[in-house]
Amino acid sequence: ILAFHFSGQNADRVWVSGLLLSTLWIKWSMVVEGYWYRQAENKRVHFIETHCCAIHSQPSAHAEA
Repeated sequence: ILAFHFSGQNADRVWVSGLLLSTLWIKWSMVVEGYWYRQAENKRVHFIETHCCAIHSQPSAHAEA
């Protein structure tokens, strides 16, 4: 966190802008983390559906022989 020493109204402005920036930074990182988690979850579900379910739905080779 960056800290600057100002006096009067400038101090209030700097403090408020710093607070807004830090809030936006936290929100932005949460959005990115949420997006990454959803992407990872979608890939995991897709992998399970395409690999595991496909294996179970296909007739086994032993049954044909």
